[in-house]
Amino acid sequence: MRAESTRGTTTAALAEDQRRRRGATVQLPAVLGGGGENGDRHAEGGDREHPPRPLGVASGTSWEPYEPTRSFAMNELTHEFLEKLEAAPWLQDIAAAAMGLIAPLVGGGTQAPPPPDVVDEPGSWHFAAIGDYGAGTTHLQNVVKNIEASHPRLVITAGDNVYPSGRWQDYQKNWEPSMGKLARSVPFMPSLGNHDMYRDDLRPYFAHFPHLQGLAYYTFTEQDAQFFALDSDQDLRAGSAQRKWLEESLKHSKSRWKVVYLHYPMYGTSLKQFDDIRTSVQPLLEKYGVQLVVAGHEHNYMRAKPQGGVYHLLTGGGGQRVYPFMGKMAAHLAFRAAVYNHLEFSVGKHTLVVRAIDDQGRRVDTVEIPVDSVAQAQRGASLLAPNPA
Repeated sequence: MRAESTRGTTTAALAEDQRRRRGATVQLPAVLGGGGENGDRHAEGGDREHPPRPLGVASGTSWEPYEPTRSFAMNELTHEFLEKLEAAPWLQDIAAAAMGLIAPLVGGGTQAPPPPDVVDEPGSWHFAAIGDYGAGTTHLQNVVKNIEASHPRLVITAGDNVYPSGRWQDYQKNWEPSMGKLARSVPFMPSLGNHDMYRDDLRPYFAHFPHLQGLAYYTFTEQDAQFFALDSDQDLRAGSAQRKWLEESLKHSKSRWKVVYLHYPMYGTSLKQFDDIRTSVQPLLEKYGVQLVVAGHEHNYMRAKPQGGVYHLLTGGGGQRVYPFMGKMAAHLAFRAAVYNHLEFSVGKHTLVVRAIDDQGRRVDTVEIPVDSVAQAQRGASLLAPNPA
Protein backbone atom coordinates (compact mmCIF):
# COMPACT_ATOMS: atom_id res chain seq x y z
CA MET A 1 0.00 0.00 0.00
CA ARG A 2 1.26 3.47 -0.76
CA ALA A 3 -0.05 7.00 -0.65
CA GLU A 4 0.37 9.58 -3.36
CA SER A 5 0.41 13.28 -2.69
CA THR A 6 -1.50 16.08 -4.35
CA ARG A 7 1.63 16.72 -6.39
CA GLY A 8 1.64 13.18 -7.74
CA THR A 9 4.84 12.05 -5.98
CA THR A 10 5.06 8.77 -4.08
CA THR A 11 5.52 8.81 -0.30
CA ALA A 12 6.97 6.10 1.99
CA ALA A 13 5.11 2.81 2.23
CA LEU A 14 2.13 3.17 4.54
CA ALA A 15 2.30 -0.41 5.71
CA GLU A 16 5.78 0.12 7.14
CA ASP A 17 4.68 3.32 8.85
CA GLN A 18 1.68 1.56 10.38
CA ARG A 19 3.87 -1.22 11.77
CA ARG A 20 6.04 1.37 13.52
CA ARG A 21 2.97 3.00 15.02
CA ARG A 22 1.25 -0.13 16.36
CA GLY A 23 1.07 -0.11 20.10
CA ALA A 24 2.55 3.38 20.31
CA THR A 25 1.05 6.32 22.16
CA VAL A 26 0.66 9.56 20.23
CA GLN A 27 2.90 12.24 21.72
CA LEU A 28 2.60 15.98 21.32
CA PRO A 29 5.19 16.84 18.66
CA ALA A 30 7.30 19.97 18.90
CA VAL A 31 5.50 21.52 15.92
CA LEU A 32 2.31 21.78 17.97
CA GLY A 33 4.07 23.98 20.47
CA GLY A 34 4.90 26.54 17.78
CA GLY A 35 7.37 26.80 14.95
CA GLY A 36 7.68 24.02 12.40
CA GLU A 37 7.49 24.36 8.65
CA ASN A 38 4.51 26.72 8.77
CA GLY A 39 5.22 28.39 12.10
CA ASP A 40 5.93 31.84 10.66
CA ARG A 41 3.55 31.75 7.72
CA HIS A 42 1.17 34.31 9.24
CA ALA A 43 3.90 36.65 10.43
CA GLU A 44 4.46 40.02 8.83
CA GLY A 45 6.14 39.50 5.48
CA GLY A 46 5.55 35.74 5.67
CA ASP A 47 3.61 33.44 3.35
CA ARG A 48 1.46 35.55 1.04
CA GLU A 49 -0.96 32.83 -0.05
CA HIS A 50 -4.57 33.95 0.06
CA PRO A 51 -5.98 32.18 1.85
CA PRO A 52 -2.87 30.67 3.42
CA ARG A 53 -2.61 26.94 3.94
CA PRO A 54 -3.56 25.89 7.48
CA LEU A 55 -0.77 24.99 9.85
CA GLY A 56 0.37 21.44 9.24
CA VAL A 57 -0.62 21.17 5.57
CA ALA A 58 2.31 20.07 3.41
CA SER A 59 4.34 22.87 1.87
CA GLY A 60 3.73 23.43 -1.82
CA THR A 61 0.15 22.12 -1.81
CA SER A 62 -2.73 24.30 -2.91
CA TRP A 63 -5.41 25.47 -0.51
CA GLU A 64 -8.74 26.44 -2.03
CA PRO A 65 -11.44 26.46 0.66
CA TYR A 66 -14.97 25.50 -0.40
CA GLU A 67 -16.29 28.35 1.75
CA PRO A 68 -14.45 31.50 2.89
CA THR A 69 -14.66 30.39 6.54
CA ARG A 70 -12.49 27.34 5.77
CA SER A 71 -9.33 29.36 6.24
CA PHE A 72 -7.19 30.90 8.96
CA ALA A 73 -9.98 33.45 9.46
CA MET A 74 -12.38 30.71 10.64
CA ASN A 75 -15.43 32.24 12.31
CA GLU A 76 -14.69 32.62 16.03
CA LEU A 77 -18.37 32.46 16.94
CA THR A 78 -18.74 29.02 15.35
CA HIS A 79 -15.99 27.55 17.51
CA GLU A 80 -17.31 29.20 20.68
CA PHE A 81 -20.74 27.71 20.02
CA LEU A 82 -19.32 24.25 19.35
CA GLU A 83 -17.25 24.33 22.50
CA LYS A 84 -20.26 25.34 24.61
CA LEU A 85 -22.39 22.64 23.00
CA GLU A 86 -19.73 20.02 23.75
CA ALA A 87 -19.58 21.23 27.35
CA ALA A 88 -23.33 20.63 27.62
CA PRO A 89 -24.01 17.42 25.66
CA TRP A 90 -27.41 17.17 27.30
CA LEU A 91 -28.50 19.93 24.89
CA GLN A 92 -27.80 17.56 22.01
CA ASP A 93 -29.78 14.83 23.75
CA ILE A 94 -32.73 17.16 24.21
CA ALA A 95 -32.58 18.15 20.54
CA ALA A 96 -32.47 14.51 19.43
CA ALA A 97 -35.40 13.59 21.70
CA ALA A 98 -37.47 16.52 20.46
CA MET A 99 -36.80 15.61 16.84
CA GLY A 100 -37.79 12.02 17.63
CA LEU A 101 -41.22 13.21 18.76
CA ILE A 102 -41.71 15.37 15.69
CA ALA A 103 -40.32 12.97 13.06
CA PRO A 104 -43.44 10.73 12.73
CA LEU A 105 -45.59 13.83 12.24
CA VAL A 106 -43.53 15.07 9.28
CA GLY A 107 -43.09 11.79 7.46
CA GLY A 108 -40.01 10.44 9.18
CA GLY A 109 -41.58 7.00 9.09
CA THR A 110 -40.54 3.74 10.69
CA GLN A 111 -37.36 1.79 10.06
CA ALA A 112 -37.53 -0.55 7.06
CA PRO A 113 -36.30 -4.14 7.59
CA PRO A 114 -32.92 -5.00 6.11
CA PRO A 115 -32.89 -6.61 2.66
CA PRO A 116 -31.73 -10.22 2.34
CA ASP A 117 -28.04 -10.81 2.87
CA VAL A 118 -25.80 -12.26 0.15
CA VAL A 119 -22.82 -14.62 0.13
CA ASP A 120 -19.35 -13.12 -0.16
CA GLU A 121 -17.33 -14.06 -3.21
CA PRO A 122 -14.65 -16.66 -2.33
CA GLY A 123 -11.25 -15.09 -1.73
CA SER A 124 -12.68 -11.68 -0.80
CA TRP A 125 -10.74 -9.25 1.36
CA HIS A 126 -12.25 -6.78 3.81
CA PHE A 127 -12.13 -3.15 4.86
CA ALA A 128 -14.36 -0.89 6.96
CA ALA A 129 -15.61 2.70 6.96
CA ILE A 130 -16.81 5.04 9.69
CA GLY A 131 -17.90 8.68 9.68
CA ASP A 132 -18.91 11.46 12.08
CA TYR A 133 -17.58 9.44 14.96
CA GLY A 134 -15.04 11.27 17.12
CA ALA A 135 -17.25 12.27 20.04
CA GLY A 136 -16.04 9.80 22.66
CA THR A 137 -19.51 8.35 23.26
CA THR A 138 -20.47 4.84 24.33
CA HIS A 139 -21.99 4.44 20.87
CA LEU A 140 -18.54 5.02 19.36
CA GLN A 141 -17.04 2.45 21.73
CA ASN A 142 -19.61 -0.09 20.52
CA VAL A 143 -18.98 0.74 16.87
CA VAL A 144 -15.22 0.37 17.36
CA LYS A 145 -15.70 -3.07 18.96
CA ASN A 146 -17.78 -4.13 15.96
CA ILE A 147 -15.12 -2.90 13.54
CA GLU A 148 -12.41 -4.75 15.43
CA ALA A 149 -14.50 -7.95 15.37
CA SER A 150 -14.69 -7.77 11.57
CA HIS A 151 -10.86 -7.84 11.26
CA PRO A 152 -10.60 -5.32 8.40
CA ARG A 153 -7.45 -5.00 6.34
CA LEU A 154 -7.82 -1.21 6.58
CA VAL A 155 -10.24 1.49 7.79
CA ILE A 156 -11.29 4.62 5.92
CA THR A 157 -13.24 7.53 7.41
CA ALA A 158 -15.84 9.92 5.99
CA GLY A 159 -14.63 12.86 8.06
CA ASP A 160 -15.47 14.51 11.37
CA ASN A 161 -12.81 12.42 13.02
CA VAL A 162 -13.03 14.46 16.22
CA TYR A 163 -15.50 16.78 17.94
CA PRO A 164 -16.14 19.56 18.55
CA SER A 165 -13.44 21.51 16.72
CA GLY A 166 -10.19 19.66 16.02
CA ARG A 167 -8.12 20.87 18.99
CA TRP A 168 -5.41 18.73 20.56
CA GLN A 169 -7.49 18.34 23.75
CA ASP A 170 -10.45 17.14 21.67
CA TYR A 171 -8.35 14.28 20.33
CA GLN A 172 -7.13 13.41 23.81
CA LYS A 173 -10.63 13.43 25.28
CA ASN A 174 -12.88 12.18 22.47
CA TRP A 175 -10.67 10.30 19.99
CA GLU A 176 -7.72 8.65 21.69
CA PRO A 177 -9.61 6.53 24.30
CA SER A 178 -11.91 4.95 21.70
CA MET A 179 -10.02 5.06 18.40
CA GLY A 180 -6.34 5.19 19.29
CA LYS A 181 -5.74 1.45 19.56
CA LEU A 182 -7.69 0.65 16.37
CA ALA A 183 -6.00 3.42 14.39
CA ARG A 184 -2.57 2.05 15.31
CA SER A 185 -3.42 -1.60 14.66
CA VAL A 186 -4.54 -1.37 11.01
CA PRO A 187 -3.88 1.11 8.20
CA PHE A 188 -6.19 4.00 9.11
CA MET A 189 -6.92 6.36 6.23
CA PRO A 190 -9.11 9.35 7.18
CA SER A 191 -10.66 12.11 5.13
CA LEU A 192 -11.23 15.59 6.48
CA GLY A 193 -14.59 16.80 7.81
CA ASN A 194 -15.81 20.24 8.75
CA HIS A 195 -15.18 19.61 12.49
CA ASP A 196 -11.56 18.54 12.02
CA MET A 197 -9.84 21.94 11.80
CA TYR A 198 -9.63 24.44 14.64
CA ARG A 199 -9.31 27.90 13.12
CA ASP A 200 -6.33 27.60 10.75
CA ASP A 201 -4.68 24.68 12.54
CA LEU A 202 -4.57 21.11 11.20
CA ARG A 203 -1.47 20.13 13.16
CA PRO A 204 -3.40 17.99 15.68
CA TYR A 205 -5.00 16.10 12.75
CA PHE A 206 -1.72 15.40 10.97
CA ALA A 207 0.02 14.60 14.26
CA HIS A 208 -2.45 11.76 14.79
CA PHE A 209 -2.22 10.68 11.15
CA PRO A 210 1.46 11.32 10.32
CA HIS A 211 1.45 8.81 7.48
CA LEU A 212 -0.62 11.32 5.47
CA GLN A 213 2.41 13.63 5.48
CA GLY A 214 0.32 16.80 5.55
CA LEU A 215 -1.87 15.87 2.57
CA ALA A 216 -5.51 16.96 2.77
CA TYR A 217 -6.45 14.76 -0.22
CA TYR A 218 -4.57 11.75 -1.51
CA THR A 219 -4.82 8.34 -3.14
CA PHE A 220 -3.50 4.88 -2.24
CA THR A 221 -3.94 1.29 -3.39
CA GLU A 222 -4.71 -1.90 -1.51
CA GLN A 223 -4.91 -5.27 -3.27
CA ASP A 224 -6.97 -4.66 -6.44
CA ALA A 225 -8.60 -1.41 -5.25
CA GLN A 226 -7.55 2.21 -5.47
CA PHE A 227 -8.90 4.70 -2.95
CA PHE A 228 -9.26 8.46 -3.43
CA ALA A 229 -9.70 10.51 -0.24
CA LEU A 230 -11.08 13.99 -0.95
CA ASP A 231 -11.30 17.13 1.16
CA SER A 232 -14.84 18.33 0.50
CA ASP A 233 -14.17 21.58 2.39
CA GLN A 234 -11.80 22.48 -0.43
CA ASP A 235 -13.04 23.47 -3.86
CA LEU A 236 -14.03 20.59 -6.14
CA ARG A 237 -15.61 22.62 -8.89
CA ALA A 238 -14.30 22.71 -12.47
CA GLY A 239 -10.90 24.37 -12.64
CA SER A 240 -10.00 23.72 -9.01
CA ALA A 241 -6.69 22.08 -8.14
CA GLN A 242 -8.37 19.22 -6.32
CA ARG A 243 -10.70 18.35 -9.21
CA LYS A 244 -7.79 18.43 -11.66
CA TRP A 245 -5.84 16.11 -9.35
CA LEU A 246 -8.82 13.75 -9.03
CA GLU A 247 -9.31 13.50 -12.79
CA GLU A 248 -5.62 12.87 -13.41
CA SER A 249 -5.52 10.24 -10.67
CA LEU A 250 -8.62 8.47 -11.99
CA LYS A 251 -7.37 8.65 -15.56
CA HIS A 252 -4.16 6.82 -14.65
CA SER A 253 -5.73 4.26 -12.32
CA LYS A 254 -5.34 0.64 -13.41
CA SER A 255 -7.17 -0.87 -10.43
CA ARG A 256 -10.17 -3.14 -10.77
CA TRP A 257 -12.05 -1.29 -8.01
CA LYS A 258 -12.17 2.48 -7.51
CA VAL A 259 -13.46 3.95 -4.25
CA VAL A 260 -13.89 7.68 -3.63
CA TYR A 261 -14.57 8.91 -0.11
CA LEU A 262 -15.22 12.36 1.33
CA HIS A 263 -17.27 14.12 4.01
CA TYR A 264 -20.06 15.98 2.22
CA PRO A 265 -22.58 13.69 0.46
CA MET A 266 -23.50 14.17 -3.17
CA TYR A 267 -26.72 12.20 -2.64
CA GLY A 268 -27.87 12.82 0.92
CA THR A 269 -31.26 13.84 2.27
CA SER A 270 -31.38 16.69 -0.23
CA LEU A 271 -29.78 17.24 -3.63
CA LYS A 272 -29.57 20.99 -3.10
CA GLN A 273 -26.97 21.44 -0.36
CA PHE A 274 -23.90 20.13 -2.21
CA ASP A 275 -25.16 20.25 -5.78
CA ASP A 276 -22.03 22.03 -7.03
CA ILE A 277 -19.85 19.15 -5.76
CA ARG A 278 -22.21 16.60 -7.32
CA THR A 279 -22.45 18.30 -10.72
CA SER A 280 -18.66 18.61 -10.87
CA VAL A 281 -17.56 15.23 -9.52
CA GLN A 282 -20.29 12.79 -10.59
CA PRO A 283 -19.40 13.04 -14.32
CA LEU A 284 -15.81 12.08 -13.46
CA LEU A 285 -17.00 9.06 -11.49
CA GLU A 286 -19.03 7.81 -14.42
CA LYS A 287 -16.34 8.63 -16.99
CA TYR A 288 -13.64 6.66 -15.19
CA GLY A 289 -15.73 3.80 -13.81
CA VAL A 290 -15.78 4.55 -10.07
CA GLN A 291 -18.09 1.97 -8.53
CA LEU A 292 -18.38 3.30 -4.96
CA VAL A 293 -18.54 6.62 -3.09
CA VAL A 294 -18.60 6.79 0.72
CA ALA A 295 -19.63 10.03 2.46
CA GLY A 296 -20.82 11.26 5.85
CA HIS A 297 -21.90 14.60 7.39
CA GLU A 298 -25.52 13.59 8.01
CA HIS A 299 -25.73 11.61 11.24
CA ASN A 300 -27.43 8.43 10.04
CA TYR A 301 -27.14 5.85 7.26
CA MET A 302 -28.35 6.26 3.66
CA ARG A 303 -27.96 4.42 0.38
CA ALA A 304 -28.80 6.18 -2.87
CA LYS A 305 -30.13 4.47 -5.94
CA PRO A 306 -27.22 3.81 -8.33
CA GLN A 307 -26.39 6.99 -10.24
CA GLY A 308 -24.96 6.15 -13.64
CA GLY A 309 -23.83 2.86 -12.12
CA VAL A 310 -22.08 4.61 -9.20
CA TYR A 311 -23.17 3.54 -5.70
CA HIS A 312 -23.30 6.34 -3.11
CA LEU A 313 -23.40 5.31 0.56
CA LEU A 314 -23.57 7.62 3.58
CA THR A 315 -22.20 6.49 6.93
CA GLY A 316 -22.60 9.39 9.34
CA GLY A 317 -23.55 7.53 12.52
CA GLY A 318 -20.15 6.55 13.86
CA GLY A 319 -20.60 7.98 17.35
CA GLN A 320 -21.86 11.56 17.37
CA ARG A 321 -25.57 11.86 18.09
CA VAL A 322 -27.86 10.31 15.48
CA TYR A 323 -30.89 12.38 14.56
CA PRO A 324 -34.17 11.02 13.16
CA PHE A 325 -35.25 11.82 9.61
CA MET A 326 -37.46 14.87 9.39
CA GLY A 327 -39.38 14.10 6.22
CA LYS A 328 -40.23 11.47 3.64
CA MET A 329 -37.41 9.61 1.92
CA ALA A 330 -36.22 11.46 -1.18
CA ALA A 331 -36.81 9.88 -4.58
CA HIS A 332 -33.08 9.43 -5.23
CA LEU A 333 -32.63 7.27 -2.11
CA ALA A 334 -33.09 3.49 -1.95
CA PHE A 335 -32.69 2.91 1.80
CA ARG A 336 -32.13 4.85 5.01
CA ALA A 337 -31.82 4.16 8.72
CA ALA A 338 -31.44 6.56 11.65
CA VAL A 339 -28.94 4.39 13.54
CA TYR A 340 -25.37 4.50 14.80
CA ASN A 341 -23.40 2.52 12.23
CA HIS A 342 -20.29 1.64 10.32
CA LEU A 343 -19.81 -0.09 6.95
CA GLU A 344 -18.11 -3.41 6.23
CA PHE A 345 -16.88 -4.19 2.72
CA SER A 346 -16.11 -7.58 1.21
CA VAL A 347 -14.11 -7.12 -2.00
CA GLY A 348 -14.08 -9.93 -4.53
CA LYS A 349 -12.96 -10.15 -8.11
CA HIS A 350 -16.43 -9.65 -9.58
CA THR A 351 -18.54 -8.21 -6.75
CA LEU A 352 -18.14 -5.91 -3.78
CA VAL A 353 -20.57 -6.53 -0.92
CA VAL A 354 -21.34 -3.69 1.52
CA ARG A 355 -23.06 -4.23 4.85
CA ALA A 356 -24.21 -1.47 7.19
CA ILE A 357 -23.88 -2.60 10.81
CA ASP A 358 -25.50 -0.76 13.72
CA ASP A 359 -23.81 -0.17 17.08
CA GLN A 360 -25.39 -3.35 18.49
CA GLY A 361 -23.76 -5.44 15.77
CA ARG A 362 -26.97 -5.97 13.78
CA ARG A 363 -27.00 -5.87 10.00
CA VAL A 364 -29.05 -2.92 8.78
CA ASP A 365 -28.50 -3.08 5.02
CA THR A 366 -26.69 -5.10 2.36
CA VAL A 367 -25.88 -4.10 -1.20
CA GLU A 368 -23.95 -6.05 -3.82
CA ILE A 369 -22.01 -4.00 -6.36
CA PRO A 370 -20.82 -5.56 -9.64
CA VAL A 371 -17.35 -4.59 -10.80
CA ASP A 372 -18.78 -3.38 -14.14
CA SER A 373 -21.67 -1.43 -12.59
CA VAL A 374 -20.85 1.77 -14.49
CA ALA A 375 -20.40 -0.06 -17.80
CA GLN A 376 -23.73 -1.83 -17.26
CA ALA A 377 -25.47 1.51 -16.67
CA GLN A 378 -23.90 2.98 -19.79
CA ARG A 379 -24.98 0.00 -21.89
CA GLY A 380 -28.50 0.33 -20.51
CA ALA A 381 -28.58 4.05 -21.26
CA SER A 382 -27.37 3.35 -24.78
CA LEU A 383 -30.15 0.83 -25.36
CA LEU A 384 -32.74 3.29 -24.10
CA ALA A 385 -31.45 6.19 -26.20
CA PRO A 386 -33.65 7.10 -29.18
CA ASN A 387 -32.39 6.21 -32.63
CA PRO A 388 -31.06 9.18 -34.59
CA ALA A 389 -33.41 10.43 -37.28
